[in-house]
Amino acid sequence: MFKRPGFYQKLKFSSNHVPGQYSEICDGHLYQDRKNSGILKKNVLSLQWYTDGASLFSSSNTEVWPVYLTINELPYSERYKKENLLVSVLWCGPVKPPGNILITVMYEDMALLRNAHEGEQEISGVLINGTADLPARAIMLNMVRFNGASSCQVCEQEGVPRPGIPGVRLFPFNEDTMAPRTLQKMLEYSESGTELKPTKGVKGPCGLASVMPNYVLGTGIDQMHQLFGGCTKKILSLWRSTKPYAKKWSISQQEGVVNQHILSIRPPLHVVNIQNGGAGETSASTSGGTNDEACGSEAINDNTLQGTQENSGSNYDFFTGEGNLAERTCHQDDFDLAAFST
Repeated sequence: MFKRPGFYQKLKFSSNHVPGQYSEICDGHLYQDRKNSGILKKNVLSLQWYTDGASLFSSSNTEVWPVYLTINELPYSERYKKENLLVSVLWCGPVKPPGNILITVMYEDMALLRNAHEGEQEISGVLINGTADLPARAIMLNMVRFNGASSCQVCEQEGVPRPGIPGVRLFPFNEDTMAPRTLQKMLEYSESGTELKPTKGVKGPCGLASVMPNYVLGTGIDQMHQLFGGCTKKILSLWRSTKPYAKKWSISQQEGVVNQHILSIRPPLHVVNIQNGGAGETSASTSGGTNDEACGSEAINDNTLQGTQENSGSNYDFFTGEGNLAERTCHQDDFDLAAFST
């Protein structure tokens, strides 16, 4: 990787961080604390882990679980390119991998990265953060599944089962029971928790404690499921609802106006299937793996596919039409059709 011409020059070991402004992981408290303490400095890379499983093919019970590492010092436009990803672990088997086994293998790599080696440039690395979807995060944190008691990975609220719907757990907003999880508490729970009798959702020691300075604060919520496929999808489905109870907030009567706004959008090329059908029908998907509803039967047509990755942008109000979607270069994670077609 470092042998590629220009790669080292792309790394940003120093940045003009403005306190209170957050536009990048390097602006976060965890990164800045490590930087101020001298752990992160020139030629020391901070790394982020990500993992998820996928079947080898549709009828196979065998899953592949890679653990990717990305370099936070790379510009966002370069960070997630295939040639800049590090594959630390690759699990293949008929069962989901125990997180601590994955981390044990990762630990060996991190031990090498932490110690610089002689050469033209001495480069070392430290793992400071990571993310995954809920099931994968539970595996990596050695916690109960997301629908179990005390399964929230951010606070210690136990949650309540949803009446009449087995396997669903609700976490009502209650500040009195929403004590944030801390590293100290999680380490205490890991000493007493077991697979059969978890303590506050913790089933035992977590291997991430050996490779991350603070795996509790450093494990983040993934934006795809929580934002694009979660809150955004739910809010837009409520706004478009034709049910009697939704009359107070529904904008379904303005479908024509919404469609005109969508017709002005030129999606990037990673959109592989275009939505057709009226409200309530679902047939669209994106390469990000999100299936959503269209805003109208003619919301998107072939003309909207003429855009490229350079002409989808920001500062666009979906419902007022203010702003321009063609103002800046974006990347796949910056724009997802799902945010507009739920």
